[in-house]
Amino acid sequence: MSGVFHSPRSDDIIGSVPEVDETFRHCSSRDFMNIEYVTFNGRDGRANYLVQRYRSLLQGRMLDVGCDTRRLHTLVPEVQYTGIDIGGDPDITINLETCERLPFDDDSFDCVVCTDVLEHLQNFHAMFEQLVR
Repeated sequence: MSGVFHSPRSDDIIGSVPEVDETFRHCSSRDFMNIEYVTFNGRDGRANYLVQRYRSLLQGRMLDVGCDTRRLHTLVPEVQYTGIDIGGDPDITINLETCERLPFDDDSFDCVVCTDVLEHLQNFHAMFEQLVR
C-alpha cells in the first residue's frame, strides 16, 4: 500500500486560466509543499506514518473517520478520541454513504483524520462539508 501526499505547484493549478488572481500567478512552486511519496506496510504502517509525521497536530478532541480498529487511538492515547466507521471496531458505527449529517455539533473536534475514505464515497463533497464544520 502506498500513499502520495500531494500539494500542487502553482503552474499545475493556474495553467492557462486567464482569470486567476495576479497575486497567485506570481507564487513560485517554493510556496507549496513538495510531493512526498511514501510506501506503507498495510494499515498499521499508514497509522504509524501519520503519527510520526503529524503528531503535533494530533491533539485535543480528535475524530478518526474510517478508523477500522482504532489504530490511531492506540498510538495517540492522550487525545480525546472518537472513531467512526461502517465496520471494524469504531466508537460509532455509521455508513457515511447514507449519512446526511454526522452526529456531532459544529466545532466538536480540534483534529479530524480521514484517510482512505472519501474517494470511496459517491457523496464525498457533502461528507467533506460535514468533516470541516
